[in-house]
Amino acid sequence: MMPAALKRVLFWFALLLFTWGACELVSFTALSALNRSVFSYASVKKELAAGAAVAGGEGVSGRTEVRWGDFVEVLHPYFGFVADPARTPPAWDVSDYGFIFDGKASPITRRAPGRLVVAVFGGSFANGAYLLLKREFEAHAAQLHKEVILLNFSAGGYKQPQHLMVLNYLLALGAEFDLVINIDGFNEVALPLAENIPAHVNPFYPRGWEGRTADTISQASVRAIGRIEYLKERRADLARTCLQRHLYLSPTLCLIWTLRDKAMAGEAYRAEQAIRAASAQSDASKSYTMRGPAYTMVSEADTLRDLAGVWRNASAQMATLSKASGARYFHFLQPNQYVPNSKPLNPAERKQAFAENHPFRHAVVVGYPYLQKSGQDLQKSGVHFTDLTGIFAHTDETVYNDDCCHLNEQGYRIVAAEIYRIVQGE
Repeated sequence: MMPAALKRVLFWFALLLFTWGACELVSFTALSALNRSVFSYASVKKELAAGAAVAGGEGVSGRTEVRWGDFVEVLHPYFGFVADPARTPPAWDVSDYGFIFDGKASPITRRAPGRLVVAVFGGSFANGAYLLLKREFEAHAAQLHKEVILLNFSAGGYKQPQHLMVLNYLLALGAEFDLVINIDGFNEVALPLAENIPAHVNPFYPRGWEGRTADTISQASVRAIGRIEYLKERRADLARTCLQRHLYLSPTLCLIWTLRDKAMAGEAYRAEQAIRAASAQSDASKSYTMRGPAYTMVSEADTLRDLAGVWRNASAQMATLSKASGARYFHFLQPNQYVPNSKPLNPAERKQAFAENHPFRHAVVVGYPYLQKSGQDLQKSGVHFTDLTGIFAHTDETVYNDDCCHLNEQGYRIVAAEIYRIVQGE
């Protein structure tokens, strides 16, 4: 006969197990719903590792520098901003001109028999495509019977007319290219609508110009920046704790971490908005250095026509400069997951690469048609322009790796192969 005390212990133990099991089941279901895919220990572990590796992210040092990951961006008199080669890890191989290279070739490279000099321009998307383009061209070097030199003049956040200014400057210094490849479009509509105009900065000024050129910073902004840095550290600490103590093995604990992390991310976003609001309301916001020529947004449609018009004009000027210097020019409109019906997004992409309320999504949906129309105008004027927005229309595999605009290696490989095919076919 089992003692009554032991029965009570076993009863409460069984009840505890049942309750915990029910919590685990409910948490498993909730996580699957939140992530729009079946809960996976491996994927959570990967997310925790990425979160634990965060080491400060974007921060401000002075008011003319911006730290973005491993890079310190500094002001440039003609380009807006570049990476500081003196404060960038050697592994990134940043040239003295402030651009990331994969090799030691000088940016001021001259044409020569048996040599193919290719220059790549654009924003972070082009920056990501550069290495895969380099592999693509080098893989065909023997077939081309030429030494291939691929130079990168793209940078995160660049938008026209920055590419035009970079090309003009390099040519003035004596650079000689055989091919000029420009891959852009997203930044030209997304950044002005989401960042420049709300901050009362001329839409054709470089990204974050008000912060890069401010000589004062409000107390509200200081508090918000401090709060953002604190939240970054807290998120990283929490991720490290969950990873090191294997707490991710429990769906319930995973759910607690997910909800807490999302709450801190939301708080950080609100702090970033507070910085923008404080900047717009400060006396310094009236500085011409920070804001540039006044721009009045009469209507969204008018602004989009302006943005697409400058994008088109800058590309046409790049084509003219390239031709005058003996180079062939090719312009590509980059793809983006928010372009309607441009790709069937699989569950993994819907989880990691799509956000209904992303601040850039609206700009892509309403802005890309203007870019496509301007691209057609470029074609009619004789510019080698290609719209790549449909390149993944029949691709079911995962190619987008964030909810902004960037691809994984396979995605960039597909883009690089298509660009090479078009360039060599002309």
